[in-house]
Amino acid sequence: LNYRGEYDDFAIQGSLGYSYADLTTGSLNQYMVGLQGEFGGFILGGFWQNVDGGAGDRNDYVVNGAYSTGRWTMGLGWALVERSVGDNNKFAGWLTYALAPGVTVTSALEHNEQSNGADGTAALIYMGLSF
Repeated sequence: LNYRGEYDDFAIQGSLGYSYADLTTGSLNQYMVGLQGEFGGFILGGFWQNVDGGAGDRNDYVVNGAYSTGRWTMGLGWALVERSVGDNNKFAGWLTYALAPGVTVTSALEHNEQSNGADGTAALIYMGLSF
């Protein structure tokens, strides 16, 4: 279920979701809620997801923010994945440039901290095409 409303310079978007699966490891229930607001080039969003069953229970939390001006967008984000086998924290920052309508190039840096000590950092550069 999705909703998007635009009011002058302000926009709000929300989503709710549920899914069910009958797996060989048992049933799986998944609940999702997301909310995003936009004003004057600023975007702030959040997301929560609960997965119950299957290979284990899990909660996901995501918060991110971005600012767009002209062809440039820059953003920061944080995610936490809570699982019965351990937690995972992710921190990310990105910079996107719009080359042409529907063509973007993004560079990003992500740092991942896991409760088992398997931490890591990744740098990404990718191109997005939409039509």
